[in-house]
Amino acid sequence: RFIININKKKYTLILSLDDTIIHFKANNINNKGVIQLRPGLTEFLRNVRTYYEIIVFCSGTKNYSDRIIDSIDERNKYIDYRLYQEHCTIINDDFVKDLSKIGRAIDKMIIVDNIPQNYRLQKDNGINIKSFYGDNPDDRILYHLTKILISIAQNGGDIRKGIKKYWNEIIYKES
Repeated sequence: RFIININKKKYTLILSLDDTIIHFKANNINNKGVIQLRPGLTEFLRNVRTYYEIIVFCSGTKNYSDRIIDSIDERNKYIDYRLYQEHCTIINDDFVKDLSKIGRAIDKMIIVDNIPQNYRLQKDNGINIKSFYGDNPDDRILYHLTKILISIAQNGGDIRKGIKKYWNEIIYKES
């Protein structure tokens, strides 16, 4: 298990980083890049934080991921935990995010990712959203997702039932 601290919130929201909540555009000139936040990210984090413990689980390295997460959440107000490539399970050369290792009740966790194969071991816990490449300033997915995640938490119970209830509204939702 990765997280051993007691969860003070009833539910856990796991967010993928690259092309889910941000897009990193590399700059070959100085080996740095530009981080493009998905529209509404800060408001999304602020609103869902009331209901969910927030974990960013990325397939990238700790150094890369921490740089980006630090720029998103400078004061550590929103993101409770960070998991990296080293926490992934490797299946057929893919980095898979195995929720069973997080140390939370599986019926209380939701993962939001743009690649369903990343959460293939707990597919009923996943919300697959359209990839974000920083090229659509009118993207509204996080605004829409906020309402759904709050509703799921307010209804209580097994999170997977809430995902099924909203399946048609969230799966492959266009921005």
